[in-house]
Amino acid sequence: LTADQIDPTVSYMWSGPLSSNNSTLANATVGTYTLTANNGCVDEATIEITEKPLPSAVIKGTDDINLCEGTSVTLEAETVNGATYSWNGSSFGDYQTLEISNAGDYTLSVELDGCVSEDHKTVFQLDKPTPVIVGANKACMSSSTGIYLYTVNGATSSTYEWSVGNAQILSGEFDKEMEVEFSSVGYVATIEVVETTEDGCVSDVLESGILSVEVIAVPLAIISDGETSYCENVNGVNLTADQIDPTVCYMWSG
Repeated sequence: LTADQIDPTVSYMWSGPLSSNNSTLANATVGTYTLTANNGCVDEATIEITEKPLPSAVIKGTDDINLCEGTSVTLEAETVNGATYSWNGSSFGDYQTLEISNAGDYTLSVELDGCVSEDHKTVFQLDKPTPVIVGANKACMSSSTGIYLYTVNGATSSTYEWSVGNAQILSGEFDKEMEVEFSSVGYVATIEVVETTEDGCVSDVLESGILSVEVIAVPLAIISDGETSYCENVNGVNLTADQIDPTVCYMWSG
């Protein structure tokens, strides 16, 4: 508190919860103060000092906030009527909510009638799961249908959802292990799995959890009709595969 129109010929005195014999009273707290000015004649003035409450600055949610890689999360301040909001010194805007996509420390400032309070939150980034499908990338059809088993190497605490193009899931659509049936040959089937972690982070099939399976027929191993015996002192007989397919590799053993 400071006296106005200070006159060096006048002595000043403050009285109240705090007192001073100077024209200025520092750090005046709540209460009524009287300023007495005396140069042989006396005049007095009073002033009432009140305390304004700090606004409540609260970022909604838990103490720590987890952010899945490649996603965003919204921070929201609790409503304070008549207040203004800022995030990290207004570097992220002056709104009650803030959408973020990066980990880090975030500070909310709430100002009301010149009084400011703050709240802080730390945002942690969680890695996106990257499931890998384990199983054959070629399905051999030896009869009218072919059944194959595929697994995923993700966490046991995660949940999974499989999808298969041009084939049928027999079991395990929502498990770590899935059984699929291929019913024809001559095409490529696509197997996909989406993993969701216990923290809610979801894998991206454009990056992981996808397998192309070539569905092919089992080649025929047929020995052409011919001699099956030979005379002593002869080098043997020639054996030949029947219905030779140029896409097939043949191997004799014995």
